[in-house]
Amino acid sequence: MPPFPTITMTPQQHAWDYEVPCFVCGLRFRVITGTHLRKHGMTTAQYAQKFPTASMACAEVGEAIRQTHTGDVQSEEHKAKRAASTKRTREVTGYHWSEESRRKLSQTLKGRKFTAEHKAKIGAATQRQWDAGERQTNFTPRWEQQAAAWLVEAGLEFHHQYHIPGFSHPYDFFLPGLNRLVELDGCFWHGCACQGGPQNEFIEKNNRRDRECEQVASNFGYTLIRIRECEFSKDYFMGVCHA
Repeated sequence: MPPFPTITMTPQQHAWDYEVPCFVCGLRFRVITGTHLRKHGMTTAQYAQKFPTASMACAEVGEAIRQTHTGDVQSEEHKAKRAASTKRTREVTGYHWSEESRRKLSQTLKGRKFTAEHKAKIGAATQRQWDAGERQTNFTPRWEQQAAAWLVEAGLEFHHQYHIPGFSHPYDFFLPGLNRLVELDGCFWHGCACQGGPQNEFIEKNNRRDRECEQVASNFGYTLIRIRECEFSKDYFMGVCHA
């Protein structure tokens, strides 16, 4: 692979602002075109499929393209084709956001202000994904893993991170045989007395959310059980689940 040329930049600028590398030959361009890719015997679609994390244009060109097309209204047919193409690429490559891609996106959006309308649209889209089961939490606390192991050992059927239809909050466990929901609450973040009942805006928000979750569970006919971190043990957990 040929060496990349040196680019002089200010501290606020980055290499991807001005050039992007071709992942086949290593040469750098402002835009990787179909003409260049034909030298490698592939199309732009094949290149994107083979290198799903690769950028086809530098940030400067990408911004110019976005400015040119700002305000363009895409047809439903075009949106459907683009969504289908993205889905096929992910199915073939198994690609999801890499840490590098997330870092670049974070830098791009840093300091950006979203309007209330934009936030509402993002919230509505997120809610639809939760309702359709397309979203799931990626972090599982160790004590939730331990509780799941105890339930498996006891032979109890359960669902982890269970969603009541139409409600975005994931309940830690649902025991369908007992029609019970179980929430494991961290002592500090839920203002437990063992922590001196700490109070701040975040904890108050959690407590309001807890009351909302209890009301929704009750409305749907579930029994909701809460177990504090300081109470957590195998005997207590299994005893509460069977009570």
